[in-house]
Amino acid sequence: MKVHDWFLLIFSAFLYAAAFLWSNYCWFLVFIFPILFLHVAAHNRLTFWHGFVWSFITLFLHMIGGICVVVHMAHNSWAAGCALALSVIIVQALCGGMLFFDNIRTGIVTLLLFIFWVDRWCLWMFDVIEGYPLMHPLIVLIHKTQLLWLLPIIGKNVLTLLFLVSAASVVVFMQYKNAHSLLLCVISFLPWVAGLWFENEHEKPVWLQLIKPVPYMMINYNEYSEVGMRVALQDIFTFLDQADDCSIGIVPESSLQMCDETIFMKHNKHLLCGVSRICDNKCYNSLVWLHQGNIMHCYDKQHAMLLSERLPSCLNNTFLRTIYFGKNCYLIAKSSKKREKITLGGGLEFVPYICSELFFSEYPDDDYANIPILVIVNDSVFLQHRCSQYVCKLLQLLAQFKAMQWQREIVYVSYANSFYVNQNGGVFYLFNSFT
Repeated sequence: MKVHDWFLLIFSAFLYAAAFLWSNYCWFLVFIFPILFLHVAAHNRLTFWHGFVWSFITLFLHMIGGICVVVHMAHNSWAAGCALALSVIIVQALCGGMLFFDNIRTGIVTLLLFIFWVDRWCLWMFDVIEGYPLMHPLIVLIHKTQLLWLLPIIGKNVLTLLFLVSAASVVVFMQYKNAHSLLLCVISFLPWVAGLWFENEHEKPVWLQLIKPVPYMMINYNEYSEVGMRVALQDIFTFLDQADDCSIGIVPESSLQMCDETIFMKHNKHLLCGVSRICDNKCYNSLVWLHQGNIMHCYDKQHAMLLSERLPSCLNNTFLRTIYFGKNCYLIAKSSKKREKITLGGGLEFVPYICSELFFSEYPDDDYANIPILVIVNDSVFLQHRCSQYVCKLLQLLAQFKAMQWQREIVYVSYANSFYVNQNGGVFYLFNSFT
């Protein structure tokens, strides 16, 4: 491969990452990176080493925020955190390189496989077959929701193929420069351009004014004391009392710690809060509905997040357990209970999801298609460093994408921002720390 083509291949990886790292300003670059990639693939026989280099650069840049978090979580053992994060990137890049092996000038298949592999399967080595959903190129297009008007009609996979076909049509036109290639290019981009003439309806539901997000986290997080819980609830209810029109308070994931001895104070407002709780010597990540001093509903999370909530078998040793969970911290147990809806006063209903349950699910796993989803998220770890704050924005974009893909209303509550998103991807902010 010539130096010029190497430059274009690497530059396409940087453009792919830039569309996500600075999505507010550079989201449109997601249309350009596959054009450069496919141009190189059309003039060269891509091999494993081309694939490894491109995959490594792409994955490293996309996951720089996650790398910073993994290193930060390791505290004084930051070198071990660096080694762990880079090892994961290298293994994934090796797998990505295999998709390029013996590629006979057909880059669209390779790129399609790479996108699907990262999105659905790239974390397979950690005991659970799942991927990294924050790299899918369609996600950043949510900045212009009209571009995704076909998503609920033809689905994510077909729309991804159409996205790559559009890029390939530009490469064909650049190569042949005739009327037929021009016609192909115009036809392939027509669905995207047509979407810009759609005007989505973004109506704000009346019940949204009843909700007040509370970005609160307990001090002395791992003490699990009854006194600490009581003080936290008093602070939260004092905050809610300042909003007269609010009857429902929602606290993000893992904000509070609940022990068996906790006596809840009576209050006329509903509180839906993310708690860590100990039951039968197991730690659960839960969403608890409190009202009038009683637990009205308790839902336990069914998905455990890698490193922050669980250690896979290949990493489950004393050294890493001590680094990432300490001596007195619990790993999060996964619940197998069925997801049930929460019915509040006045007939208002929600289906609870906790953080990664929404992001790592390709399809909803509840039986309430017409009831809004309430998702509580703990994104506090990404807010601690400037290089990882972009992840908070990507989580928001992915939630908007899920709302369009699943055709579900979603109420999203986190430390960075809280908002309501409708089936068309329209957002109404309840709280936003970036504005």
